[in-house]
Amino acid sequence: MQIDADRLGRALSALGGAGDPEGFAAAGTRSLAALFDAPRAVLSLRGAGGVGGQSRFIAWPGWCAETYRRQIHAQDPIRDWLDGCRPGAAPVTRLSDLVPARELERAPYFETMLRPSGARHVLTLAIRQSGRIAGALSLVRNQDAPDFSADDRSLAAALVPALEMSYALAHRRPAAPGPEQALTAREAEIARLVADGATNKAIARRLGLSPETVKNHLRAVFAKAGVANRTALCAWMLSRAP
Repeated sequence: MQIDADRLGRALSALGGAGDPEGFAAAGTRSLAALFDAPRAVLSLRGAGGVGGQSRFIAWPGWCAETYRRQIHAQDPIRDWLDGCRPGAAPVTRLSDLVPARELERAPYFETMLRPSGARHVLTLAIRQSGRIAGALSLVRNQDAPDFSADDRSLAAALVPALEMSYALAHRRPAAPGPEQALTAREAEIARLVADGATNKAIARRLGLSPETVKNHLRAVFAKAGVANRTALCAWMLSRAP
């Protein structure tokens, strides 16, 4: 692939300037997605032992995060790849490396999420810390775009150390008390649903609340988290994943 020095420099500068978890989330998703001409991304941080954690869906339709959590997560070949990604293994993969095109197009998760959302090609960069997989950044192209090339994959692999350093620097400060400690049980529940990409109306339906009640809870969550919007709240939740 042809990447000019200015674009590469801007991406590296953005990663190097991520001084906190929110900055890392913004730099990792936006700067690298732009560098690889990927209009959407998913940033996932894993919980202890690979269990739990949070995922931030960037520029996806609002229903995708909940659909992924409920229907796709258990059969996601990228998650399986991360589970088996041992020290020394290549830190980057394409969805097309894991699943042949014909097999992918017959898979339930393709029909359930990828095709309806317009997504098709995925390039995933594993983020390791202290020898374990701490998370992953998946860059996603639409169905009308070409797949990521072997050169794209090589460039991504070369950028993984910068991504991992940015993650480490952004998380070097002790984490503030987690959402479950800072928020009420209902506020924490709503914050988790917001981090999953749910709208206020969807949260209201799921929890049996009025949209106005959800809105009031969300105001309290913003105030306690010290954030001004849903995007910042997602980053705040990601930063406190175990």
